[in-house]
Amino acid sequence: MMDSILRFLLRRSRFVILCAVILSIPSAYFTARLYGNLKPDLEELLPRKSRSILDLEEIRSRLQSVQRLAVLIYSDNPDASRRFVTDLAKRLDALPASSIAGVEYRIDRELKFFSDRKSLFLETDDLKEIKTYIGARLKYEKALHNPFNLLGETELTEPQFDFERIKKKYDTHAKSYERYPQGMYATPDEKRRLLLAYLPAERSGIEGVYAFKKMVEEIITELSPKSYSSDMVLRYTGGVQDIIEEHSALVKDIESSAEIVFTIVLAALLLFFRSVLATAVLLVSLFMARFWTFGASWFVVGSLNANSAFMGSIVLGSGITFGVMLLSRYLEERRRGRIPLRAARIAMRGTARATWTAALAASFAYGSLYFTEFEGFKQYGIMGFMGMVLCWISSIVVLPALLREIERWRPLVKKDAKPRASWIFGPLTHILGRYPGTLLAGSVIVTGLSVFYIAHFNPDTILERNLANLRNKTSMASGSGFYGKDAEEIMGGASAPLVVLAHEKRHALEISKR
Repeated sequence: MMDSILRFLLRRSRFVILCAVILSIPSAYFTARLYGNLKPDLEELLPRKSRSILDLEEIRSRLQSVQRLAVLIYSDNPDASRRFVTDLAKRLDALPASSIAGVEYRIDRELKFFSDRKSLFLETDDLKEIKTYIGARLKYEKALHNPFNLLGETELTEPQFDFERIKKKYDTHAKSYERYPQGMYATPDEKRRLLLAYLPAERSGIEGVYAFKKMVEEIITELSPKSYSSDMVLRYTGGVQDIIEEHSALVKDIESSAEIVFTIVLAALLLFFRSVLATAVLLVSLFMARFWTFGASWFVVGSLNANSAFMGSIVLGSGITFGVMLLSRYLEERRRGRIPLRAARIAMRGTARATWTAALAASFAYGSLYFTEFEGFKQYGIMGFMGMVLCWISSIVVLPALLREIERWRPLVKKDAKPRASWIFGPLTHILGRYPGTLLAGSVIVTGLSVFYIAHFNPDTILERNLANLRNKTSMASGSGFYGKDAEEIMGGASAPLVVLAHEKRHALEISKR
């Protein structure tokens, strides 16, 4: 049965290649779409049914915006920067609600609202104290003007209340906002200003985030900050800028890691096979398998997160093993004088079982991650499982077909070629045969030390708990993370609110009383 399948695949090599190419073209398209849907948010790594994620979705459904772009304006000319911020706010406010959820750059209106309604913001204990005083005062006044008390038979004590204390208390609350010059978000010297542009909740996807930032930048360009003051400089921070920088850093890391892995793998293959053509054939079959893997992943997972985005390098490094084994066996048979068809059959038959076993072991190892709760691991497991299986299929089906067609054009091995002695594995085999006991003892010692350290593993000292340390270094050194400190200084601290989510009105009232 096996021989019949192998003969069919080899005799129909052109048909096999055609099918592989037809399958790879749409797979490459969906691979591009998958990598175009990178989601760098930390929430993408968390379980979809975790309480925090469910609450976040609930908050998004209730609020017009959950992300904002903070625009920092630096200038030694306060009047110019004030005019620029005001003009920018007017331009942004004129945009439709579908484009921007709101603009915030001053607090004077809020302060006036509070000032006009001070009495409505008294604390419960103060209201009770005032109520008690009013009641006592009414009793006193009634008794004081009671005609039956004219002879002074009843001694009256006038109730007292320190209104000045209450006034000072709430004046202090209001004065905490007087640090804003003219009610605008700025430092006391007005050399740094802040404007907050809120992203509509329905545009919170990565494309919407980039479009929102671009829209704000275009308006700023039209206003020409330098026309207000030659020293004016703008910087961006906030949730919108965080997402953009994390996404950009993730894309760059994916590209650099893929380049590094590909360069190392290519160099290793050329060094091992000493054949550009054989290496090229192997890589073609491998990249077809990669396209199949990520093309299928578009329909299974639909997006990539900061963890699963690097599966491209993993599949390349792990999935190439099966092709290397088959190609090595094939070239060995060719150097022994076998014709291409015969060499391919022997290589396929000799490596199929071993590589299939390795592929299953690797795929199940990756696939086990699917059963974890974290979404980042789930995607990793799904794509790893499919990748190992598809890489094996490509190596045992597509690679032999490619080898046969290439050999028709140009032989990979010369007629007088002889088996090559390995200058790496030859000496290694000699060492293994001469010192087996020593190597075994060393392996046992290393294994024992590993078990000891694993048993004393302390997750509290090794696992990272500060999520800020997971952000890209560039952002913290010169990007959004760096300029976020200036925004916090202007706002008087971290401006991210602490949300207490109540599902019913009565629950909200109970929470507010505590």
